[in-house]
Amino acid sequence: MDELIAAIDGNRVDWWRARYRRATALLLDDIHLLAGKDRTQEELFNLFNQLLDADRQLVFTAPAHPNTLQGLEERIVSRLEGGLVAEIGEPDRELRRDALQRILSQHKVAAEPALLDYLADRPADSVRSLTGLVATGDERGCGAGPARIGGARAGSAGGAAARRGAAQAAACAPAASWCRAPEACAAVRRWCGTGPRRPTA
Repeated sequence: MDELIAAIDGNRVDWWRARYRRATALLLDDIHLLAGKDRTQEELFNLFNQLLDADRQLVFTAPAHPNTLQGLEERIVSRLEGGLVAEIGEPDRELRRDALQRILSQHKVAAEPALLDYLADRPADSVRSLTGLVATGDERGCGAGPARIGGARAGSAGGAAARRGAAQAAACAPAASWCRAPEACAAVRRWCGTGPRRPTA
């Protein structure tokens, strides 16, 4: 919808309409963020009708049932309710573990079973939370803040290796105090050695 807002601001709505009316499917995340944006809702309503008439697939997400969303026009709410409304709950441990295996693989981190078990036991209300957990490091395990950006680590060239080693040891040291399974502790420490670390100055 950012493109639509930009198109409205830049007086290029015709271009936006032409582009999206050719779509074979529409996935719109966080539709509740359109609350109070009358012009955006008007364009979405028209697009919704055209795609629906053309038997296109439409998928919308929101944090609550459509009839509880504030600020959306009634006609949009009624169309949302006219489709299949499904609640997606928090991922269970098995789903978190499977998702973490894919996420770690994408981050080029070895998905050791003990590490997967440890991370899958961390609280996460969505797969998005799991992605954040891997990207920034778990607060209780590897400290806070990603130091790895595009393969580069934070820190100046002079003495950077020594500072990184000290930061890594400090970040991973708390594991011994809360970690109950030795194999999980070892896996977390290995992750701390190859994964996100606390930035050093």
